[in-house]
Amino acid sequence: MTLPVVLSKVFKHVESKRQLYIDLLKEAVAIKSVSAWPHTRPEVVKMMEWAQTRLQNLGATTELRDIGNQQLADGTVLKYPPILLGHLGSDPKKKTVLVYGHLDVQPAHISDGWDSEPFELTEKNEKLYGRGSSDDKGPVLCWMHAIEAYKDLGENLPVNLKFVFEGKDLHSGIFGGTVHEAMTDLVYLMNTLVDKDGKILVDGMYNEVAPLLENENEIYEKIDFDVNEYRADVKCQMLLHGEVKEKILMHRWRYPSLSLHGIEGAFSEPGSKTVIPAKVIGKFSIRIVPNQTPDKVEQYVCNYVQKLWDQRGSPNHMRIYMAEGGSPWTENPSHPHYTAAVKATKYVYNVDPDLTREGGSIPVTLTLQQATGKNVLLLPVGAGDDGAHSQNEKLDVRNYIGGGRTFSGLIQSYLRVAEALPSYLEAYSTPEGRNGYDDTLKCLRSNFPQYIRELEGTADGAQVPFHKLFLLHMDDIILNAGQKQRATQPTGCSTICINQHGQELLGHTEDALASTLNHFYFVSAHIIADKPQGKWQVQEEKFTSLCYAGHLPGYTMNYNHHGLVFSVNTVSAKHLRTGKTPRHFIARALLGAENFVQAQQILRDSGCGAGDGCSINMTFLNQDGNRMFHNAEIGPVVGNASESDLNILTISPGECFYHTNSYLRLTIEEVNEMMTASSATRLCTFSKYKTPTNEEDLKNMLSDCTDCTHRVFRGQKEDFVQTICVGMEVST
Repeated sequence: MTLPVVLSKVFKHVESKRQLYIDLLKEAVAIKSVSAWPHTRPEVVKMMEWAQTRLQNLGATTELRDIGNQQLADGTVLKYPPILLGHLGSDPKKKTVLVYGHLDVQPAHISDGWDSEPFELTEKNEKLYGRGSSDDKGPVLCWMHAIEAYKDLGENLPVNLKFVFEGKDLHSGIFGGTVHEAMTDLVYLMNTLVDKDGKILVDGMYNEVAPLLENENEIYEKIDFDVNEYRADVKCQMLLHGEVKEKILMHRWRYPSLSLHGIEGAFSEPGSKTVIPAKVIGKFSIRIVPNQTPDKVEQYVCNYVQKLWDQRGSPNHMRIYMAEGGSPWTENPSHPHYTAAVKATKYVYNVDPDLTREGGSIPVTLTLQQATGKNVLLLPVGAGDDGAHSQNEKLDVRNYIGGGRTFSGLIQSYLRVAEALPSYLEAYSTPEGRNGYDDTLKCLRSNFPQYIRELEGTADGAQVPFHKLFLLHMDDIILNAGQKQRATQPTGCSTICINQHGQELLGHTEDALASTLNHFYFVSAHIIADKPQGKWQVQEEKFTSLCYAGHLPGYTMNYNHHGLVFSVNTVSAKHLRTGKTPRHFIARALLGAENFVQAQQILRDSGCGAGDGCSINMTFLNQDGNRMFHNAEIGPVVGNASESDLNILTISPGECFYHTNSYLRLTIEEVNEMMTASSATRLCTFSKYKTPTNEEDLKNMLSDCTDCTHRVFRGQKEDFVQTICVGMEVST
């Protein structure tokens, strides 16, 4: 999908301010705007004023509107937090979009089970932990960042904007169950509301629930939803409804549910206390669905609880009422607003979004729909596992900044088509394979922790299991460890170096299985660390790399800001080593090399060494004196050595060099497979040409198709191995 020029500029601008925007969210999270705590009500007002200043800085006209007083259950009267209203733009030719959000947050204490202070934004593994990060300060700030980008770039906003930001969100749905009684009476009543399978036992509760549509089950079948991942996200051992995907989705999205929230007045501190409370209040909520109404549900619940109370015959007094109620809300997903949202989501995340229902209670949606008569759109920023109201609420950096543009859809798709992955998973399932996996991961966490974090962030951003991506980076090492047969895939790449005065050329064809076509992209990155990172103490990296989906950059064609240009050819050493550095990580580290001496050190990897092999062809554009090209053949660690088996050939002025996918100088036993035959054939093809001296010669050789079985350039539709890219570094 082609990204409009304006959006491309906006995306880059937002990305360039990544750290500034994280710092702003840190400021917002630090404001304890808990509307449920009377003593922090001034903090809610402070939060509203903070947001007002931000809107005014964007050029918006704003007003803090007083909405009166709130009377608490104990008779205390507090002022409601003001509502922040604003508008930006009044062009009658443009549509007007109303943006709603709330700036108060749920109560939070570190003693609730948080891993960090809830009101101090903490970044860990590309996630931003803090109360309000996901609900709703982070999403509100996302709107402001987008507007700021248009303003900074001098671009006109395509719409007029109105803002409604509340300081007291009605987020908790319907709370009921106020009783004046002994604890046992209350527990008895609450225990009769729902059964062990999650079914609500209140008489009449399902009367108004819409029946299943004829094709509704098919809709749920098509939704990409992994039950195992969902179980892991909610951190439970077993889900309800037999863990059947369609049933789980239906109970999340189309059936009412009842949740018990707590008992007020009961002893809940550490230790024991033999107290019998005179008054306890039980709190529960019911999420209702279309066709149900709060009043009708309240009637059902009151009648049911009163019936049970009468049967119990307790002398205590009981009172039940609905504290707050909100009607269910749905929208027309075929409306142009939703079509635009789908398109926008695909621009950013490169996937078609599922249009789903969700159980979060946001009553203002219906209010806005009824008040304006317009279509209301809920556009998500947070993730399903953000824990908006629970401990360790977080917002993924990729969602806050827009890092989802790392093509999560491509990565998920790549895992489905990667033909070697099933054999890697089979090897991983063996004790020997798992030990090899663990040893290798331990080695990399020690030497290259920053690259493991990159891979973890990729897995998290794409919502795929980390171990699958790591297995792709271990490559055939895992097959050796798991004592499984090595793959015989004739994939291979060809590289030519021509070092003639005025024609200093490095050319490379990147071949891959046809099934992985369209699963690659270029990554341009500028990474600045607070302190030196990993084995080579890298603090700044700036590079461009052709990447396969879900892979670390480095293992194809690359250049960095120090002038290093290099390409990589796979070679197939027979004996591979676990607990060492896979070639993908050596190539990733090479992206940070500042000069040829450091590049040699990275390839040698002293103290550890390579676990498998590759050939790297490189030059430094900014080196002094004559241009030199270098071919480095890297082999797995031999015996008890603690560094790579390494041989480097320098191609001096006046020389040329070819490399396909076999060792030319290192004496290493290779796997006798189809790629070996392909390598020999392509090398033979190059030898039939006259010595190349210019760009035209290079193009002719890299586009050679004379051998029907092992062509240098593979672009026929029937080829199950295809040349996905041809790269040339030309210095004249």
